[in-house]
Amino acid sequence: LQKEMTKFHSNVNVLDAFTQPEYQAWIGGSILASLPDFQTMLISKPDYTKQGIQVVHEKC
Repeated sequence: LQKEMTKFHSNVNVLDAFTQPEYQAWIGGSILASLPDFQTMLISKPDYTKQGIQVVHEKC
């Protein structure tokens, strides 16, 4: 994987894998929530009720 990543981004030096898989979802959620565009990805219940699954495809 390191070799494949280096093909696309030459500045990738270290590929780090988490040794505690039970925390990966929490870490991923934390990273996602810290993104500047996170608020635009949120789907409200009224939006989902009105648009259905299509709103998921539009926002995510």
